[in-house]
This record gives sequence, C-alpha cells and structure tokens, in this order.
Amino acid sequence: MEARNWLKETEDLFVIFEVEDRRKIQLAAWLLKDEASFWWAVTQAGRPVETWECFRQRFEMKFLSQAESSMQMERFLALKQGNLTVKEYVNKFNQLARFGLELVDTPHKKALLFAKGLNEPLHGLAMSHIPMGATFEKHVNRALMHEEDKGEKKEVKAEGTSQNRKGCPKKGQ
Repeated sequence: MEARNWLKETEDLFVIFEVEDRRKIQLAAWLLKDEASFWWAVTQAGRPVETWECFRQRFEMKFLSQAESSMQMERFLALKQGNLTVKEYVNKFNQLARFGLELVDTPHKKALLFAKGLNEPLHGLAMSHIPMGATFEKHVNRALMHEEDKGEKKEVKAEGTSQNRKGCPKKGQ
C-alpha cells in the first residue's frame, strides 16, 4: 500500500507543479528512497526508461502486486456502510475506489455503487434517485443531512423531560 500511496502522491505533484513528461522521471527518481532507489539505479543501468508510462509500468511490476490490487478491488466491491458514519463511509469509498476506477468512471456508475453500500433508509432513498440522475455528490450531501437530522433528534429526545401519557411532566420534575 505504501508504494501505491507514493505513486499517487508523486503523480499529484506532477499535476500541481505542471511537470512536463520528460521531467517526471527525474523528479520521481529523486523522490525514491531505500529499496526503490536501489531498484532504480539497477533499472537505469540495464534498460534506461524514457517515458513516465514506462517508469510507471516498471514501478508497478516491481512494487505493486496483482494479488494486493485484486484484494483491494474485492474490498471495494464488498464495501458497506455498516457501523461507519456517512463521512467515514465516503472516505473509505474514495480510498478504495482507486482500485476499481473502471467501476466509477462515470457519474452514474459512481452514484450507483455508492448508493448500494448505504444503510437503510438511505439505501432505498438513494436508489430511488438514481434514475433521476442523482450524482455521488448529491447522495453524499443527502446522506450527511439525514445523519445530522437523526443526530439532532436523538439529542432532543435525550434532553427532554420524562412525561406522562398526557404530555405533562411527571410529578417531582
């Protein structure tokens, strides 16, 4: 997982600093540490890498196992909200989505997969909005608002005084 994070952070830097393709390899090589740095020295001595895509392919073959990617894809497909808050579920969904980019490469697919993992009643509500073009972002906002409303109702209920059947406070309160 560490290698995958390094690769993502490195590619994020390329975007932020608008790094030209020919400079990406130099920057990435400079960022490599320990075992990866030794690997790079040997790789460059054998068959020099000339494009970022070639670097990326070789890096992935060396440091990112197919088994790990498959396992993470399975975790993504099986992801359910369960005991997670909506915010935690959204974060986990986004974290694991990178292992199944082809499953979330359109707004419809992303919204559908996200909705499928929500708890009831949010699951049913979200699924009913899919045919109307609901997006991932709309689902997230709706789910967060629902969770917030639910939390406020619990607080009001907990703060209320105990009352008799007629709605009047019990004696002694």
